[in-house]
Amino acid sequence: MDSCFNFIALIEEYQKHKGIAHLNWEAGNSFSLSNEEFEINIGFDEQSQTILLVSYVGVINNSNKEDTYLRLLLENYANRSGSNAFWGFYSADEATLTIKKPAHHTDQHMFSQWIEQLCLDTQSARQLLSEIGESSVKTNHTDSSKTIALNQFITP
Repeated sequence: MDSCFNFIALIEEYQKHKGIAHLNWEAGNSFSLSNEEFEINIGFDEQSQTILLVSYVGVINNSNKEDTYLRLLLENYANRSGSNAFWGFYSADEATLTIKKPAHHTDQHMFSQWIEQLCLDTQSARQLLSEIGESSVKTNHTDSSKTIALNQFITP
């Protein structure tokens, strides 16, 4: 498949527009942007011609991880925020948000908007994760019927 989308040119244009001195390129077509608040990994899949943006949200550190996962997935399904980002999980304890978009017709302005939106979504997701963690501690052993009801919709 011929690659008609030039990911590196897009990133160089974005880098120039934002005044970013140095990007941390990984192997292949991916790199990371990070500062004191955010860590966003960005990649391009040539075969599917899609751009992936993955933001680290936080660590799930309560004792009832299964309930937390279910609540995050239900929030993702409800997508109340209108966001394009979806929850993902790395290892057993780390939550992420991912945006996956087709690369065609993507310009620096649109790409910049995706990153800005992902940063806003990450802030909201961190708040949600914190609230879920706090409510999980309060209701850890008192209401298992919610977990049982949620498990009806998820098949192992």
